[in-house]
Amino acid sequence: MPTTASMVPFLVNIARLVEQVGARWLHKHLPRPWRLAVQERVEAGGQTPLAFTLDMVIYDGAGRAAVVLDTKYKAEITATDIQQIVTYAELRRCREAVLVYAQKPRRSLDVQVGDVHVRALTLSLEADLAAEGAAFVAALPAADTFSPNLL
Repeated sequence: MPTTASMVPFLVNIARLVEQVGARWLHKHLPRPWRLAVQERVEAGGQTPLAFTLDMVIYDGAGRAAVVLDTKYKAEITATDIQQIVTYAELRRCREAVLVYAQKPRRSLDVQVGDVHVRALTLSLEADLAAEGAAFVAALPAADTFSPNLL
């Protein structure tokens, strides 16, 4: 006789999961003096102050933002995604911005928007994380300055 089990339904926020896995992987593998900030809150002043929460920012040894990253879980790159990451880069006075997708986007993205270079990278959770993480880090804009054993 088959048995049945009851289970409480739940939802998984895949974009947040990709962000957390990516952040933990980068925390573990990002060489010094590079530093990773996660869920960094930034305020833009003015008459009506605004607050933004940046998914991830990689800082160099001098404390300058080198790369701003924002995670997405979808296969479509939108103008809104690009506008958002460019805003984040401008807030951090950073010239490199990466949209991180959990699955390969339908089209590639490597574009200059004003002073900000925007590209899309994939960090898949469906394959070997060590290989995916290494490929992801190797594709980051500052990768040429990372330690060779990281890649």
